[in-house]
Amino acid sequence: MTVLFADVVGFTSLAEQLDPEELRSFMMGCFQVLAEEIRSYDGFIEKFIGDAILAVFGAPVAHEDDPERAIRAALGMLTQLQKFRASAGGVTGRELAMRIGINSGLVVAGAVGEGKDYGVVGDAVNVAARLQQIGAPGKVTVSEETYRLIRKGFECQPLGAITLKGKVEPIEAFEVIGPRRKRAFAIEAESPRSPLVGRGEELRQLLEVFDRAKKGRIQLMILAGEAGIGKSRLLAEFLRRLDEEGLLSQTALYQAACQALRSEAYHVFIDFFQACFALKPEESSAQARDKITTTLEAIGAPTDSILPMVEHVLGLDGRQMRLEHIDPRQLNRQLLMAVQEIFQSQGRSRPVLLVVEDCQWADAASVELLRALVDRISDVPLMLLLVTRPTSNMEKIHGANVDSTVIRVQLLNPGDSDALVDS
Repeated sequence: MTVLFADVVGFTSLAEQLDPEELRSFMMGCFQVLAEEIRSYDGFIEKFIGDAILAVFGAPVAHEDDPERAIRAALGMLTQLQKFRASAGGVTGRELAMRIGINSGLVVAGAVGEGKDYGVVGDAVNVAARLQQIGAPGKVTVSEETYRLIRKGFECQPLGAITLKGKVEPIEAFEVIGPRRKRAFAIEAESPRSPLVGRGEELRQLLEVFDRAKKGRIQLMILAGEAGIGKSRLLAEFLRRLDEEGLLSQTALYQAACQALRSEAYHVFIDFFQACFALKPEESSAQARDKITTTLEAIGAPTDSILPMVEHVLGLDGRQMRLEHIDPRQLNRQLLMAVQEIFQSQGRSRPVLLVVEDCQWADAASVELLRALVDRISDVPLMLLLVTRPTSNMEKIHGANVDSTVIRVQLLNPGDSDALVDS
C-alpha cells in the first residue's frame, strides 16, 4: 500500500483573512480540485483532516504500479494547486502552498471506527504524515521504501537519514524532482548487492545472441518472465558483462521503456528517438532539430526523409500528435523507413542494441512497427532485446527473416534459492 499525506500550508493565515463561510467555500474548491487529481490515478481518499488530505493507492482497488500512481498524483496536485492559486488571485491565492509526504508499507484496510465504512491504519500512514512535516512547501518527500519502487521512473534527490517524530530509528528520505525523461536502464537502476545466482544459462544465451548480432545479422531476443522473477537483474548483469568485456562502449545502446499509464501511440519509438538523438526536456524545438540533423549527418542517414517523421512523432514546436488525421498505414510505412535507415546507417560502423523494457505494456502501434522492422531488415548488426511478462503481444513480433530466441525466466530451484539467501 502507498500512502499519500498532503497538507495545505498557509491555512492559518487564510483563516485570519477570511470569514468562516468564505474560508469554507475557498478550501472546498481547493480540495475538490486536488481530490479529482487523486481519483484520476485511482487513488482512494481516506479522509480530509482540517487542511490536510490522506489518500491511499492500492486499496480498495490495487494496481501493480500504485507507487508511481501516487507520485504522479502528488506532482499533479502541486500543478493543480498552482492553477487554483492563480485563478483565486489576490493575497488569498498567494498564501497557498502544499507539502506532500508519501510512504509505502503494510497497513490494515477495512472498516475503521464507528460509522466509517473504509479506512487504513498502520505505521506506514504515520510515516507518510511525518515525511510531509519535514518536506519543503511545494515539494514531494518520499521514504526509501517508496523510492525503491519509483526510482526507474522519477528523478529523486536524497535528503539523507532523517529522524521523524515518534520514530526511534532515522529513515532515509528523498525529494522527488520529477519524472525521468527516459527511464533508468537496468544497469543504472539495479545495484546488485549479491552475485547473480542460478541464471548462468540465461546469461550465456544473451551473450551468444549478441555475438551473432555483432557479426552482421539482426537478432530478436525475448526475455520473458513473471513480475519480480529477476528479469531486470539478469538484464543488468548482461549489460555489465558487455561493459567488462569492452563491448558496450563499441555498441550503440538505446533503451525504450513501456509504462501502464502511458497512452500515446508509438511510445517505444518516441523513447528511441529521444535516446538516439540525445534530446533533453529543456531544449527548444530548434535545438532539438539541430541535434537530430547533426546526428543523421554524422551517421550518413538521409536527413530529408527522416527529419520530418522524427519531428512529427516527437511533436516538436509543441504540436500535439494528431494521428487520427493521418492515414495509419502511410504513417507506419514512413516511420518504418525512417527507423530502418537509422539502424542501417548506425550498423555500418558498430553494432546496435535496442532494449525495450516492460513490453507487456507496449502500445499496438509500437508492436506493429517492431514486427514490420524485423521483417524488413536482416543483414544489420542489430540485437532487439524485448523484456516482458508472458503475453501474446510478443508472438506478433517474430518474423521470417530474423533469428528469434526466447528465454523464459523460471523460478530458482531450491538449491539456488538457498544460495541466494546465503550470499
